[in-house]
Amino acid sequence: MCDKVQPPQAMLSSTVSALFRKSTIAAEVRNLSSIAEIYPVELALVKGAILRRVIDFSGGRLCAREALSRLGIPDFPLLAGKDRMPHWPDSVVGSITHTTGYCAAVVAAYSNYLGIGIDAELIGRVDRELWTYIFTDREIDWLSDLTAEDQTTMATVLFSAKEAFFKCQYPITRKWLEFKDANLQITRNEFIVHIESHLLNREEELRGQFVLDGQLVITGIAYPYLVTA
Repeated sequence: MCDKVQPPQAMLSSTVSALFRKSTIAAEVRNLSSIAEIYPVELALVKGAILRRVIDFSGGRLCAREALSRLGIPDFPLLAGKDRMPHWPDSVVGSITHTTGYCAAVVAAYSNYLGIGIDAELIGRVDRELWTYIFTDREIDWLSDLTAEDQTTMATVLFSAKEAFFKCQYPITRKWLEFKDANLQITRNEFIVHIESHLLNREEELRGQFVLDGQLVITGIAYPYLVTA
């Protein structure tokens, strides 16, 4: 007699939550190969999508449900608007990411942050031919001084950090950004986003962190209530 296959479970992720300075709760699921058990109203958001998209979407929602439940908000269907951004509870900021073999979500109390963003990417997905489309001249100059191996890794870090920043700023600005709207600087395991004045009516610097986890780059950034340039 065969054992019954258990549905995938999201696990708390100290790797993701450690990317943030204030209290956050993160959950992740790895190597998801089938659609996770999420609410029908959530699955309806990807009706007609290809199977891989549905699997990744369900994994992200599964992680979000686990993280929200640990924040004291159980059984919350995470819907989306016309902009496809998740509708988090009013008291919460959150972010979801997924890439091949990995899904994660992070949540925090709105009293801690105005916005939050995470992103995960497989190292090597950003070909050099794409640099001129997604990186600023200063970022390209910095990458060009690195070894070939470091270029592969750090190009992925830059791309992922931009994606995390876009998610973080959107609830605040409601603006869809181009890749070159964010000019980044990397220092050790930290990245600094130089925010142009046209985004928030003032120039600022916002700091995030990244971690290398096997073949993954995971980035996280949050917008606190007080930011100093």
